[in-house]
Amino acid sequence: MVDLFIKGGALMWPIALCSVMLVAIMIHKTVQFKVLLRQLSWPRERLLDKRPAHIAPLLDALVGNQGGEVIALAGSRNLKALEKG
Repeated sequence: MVDLFIKGGALMWPIALCSVMLVAIMIHKTVQFKVLLRQLSWPRERLLDKRPAHIAPLLDALVGNQGGEVIALAGSRNLKALEKG
């Protein structure tokens, strides 16, 4: 394996760096979504008391009894924030 890396020359270093970055991003996103799913499975009272930062705007829209468009907008903004990276 090391022989192939050496034979590849200078071009192998950017490929290796991209591979390491990809693995780091995959681990980060996996942990992020697992935490989110765990928090969303909390009972309603605990969810409203703790108010996790990444879903607080959505909770505000739901608790405030606002219209469906406002809730959908808050949800799509939260989804865009989660999709970053």
